[in-house]
Amino acid sequence: HVICEPPFCLSTTEFEKLRAAAEKTERIIFPVQPWEHAAPWLSLTAALNRGVAGEINYAEVQALSPGPAPEGGAAAAMDWQAFSMLLAMVRRPPSAIEARLDQGKAAAYHAHFGGADGFVHLACGSHAPRLRAAVAGDKGRLEMDGNLLRLDLKDAPPETVELRHALVPGACRPEWLAAELLDFRKEIEGVRVRGSGLRNARHCVKLLRNAAYSASVKSAAIPL
Repeated sequence: HVICEPPFCLSTTEFEKLRAAAEKTERIIFPVQPWEHAAPWLSLTAALNRGVAGEINYAEVQALSPGPAPEGGAAAAMDWQAFSMLLAMVRRPPSAIEARLDQGKAAAYHAHFGGADGFVHLACGSHAPRLRAAVAGDKGRLEMDGNLLRLDLKDAPPETVELRHALVPGACRPEWLAAELLDFRKEIEGVRVRGSGLRNARHCVKLLRNAAYSASVKSAAIPL
């Protein structure tokens, strides 16, 4: 079995070869994403699961990181997490992607989902780390911002919930990692559905590859 840090492949062809090999040998490939166990993100996804926002038509992710951009730029540092969050909020496959990469320091994306739009903004060199995710539908809007969850829903007063730990780019608390490793073990033991750890991985890989191509052709929309 393999637990790995995403991105772990560079094309959907590579992804399908890896998945086929894992299925043939009855092994698990598990991209580690401990941030999924952070309270702010769990609270946002729990609200989405209850359907409080209604039919989703918009989502956005903004990730800001202090300090200089690493090798590969802001996109290499944060785009997998941003796309994974976007997919988890919109909950449908992307149909096209437009991208702009600013000399490695910043990246901006517009993902088309057929009935919904998703936007991502990534930047390095900010004064402080920040991770914000927002999603809206015909019944309201949800926003996660650090350790805050904001709800603006139909027939209810706006509400802000403050949670104990903030979720920022690159954050990984021991309890989040422990929960992620437990999910890995459950998948190995068959308690979780085999392959569930890869639920959005193929779409993430496709978005990453085609975003780079879009940026190289003056941010043209690339069908997926």
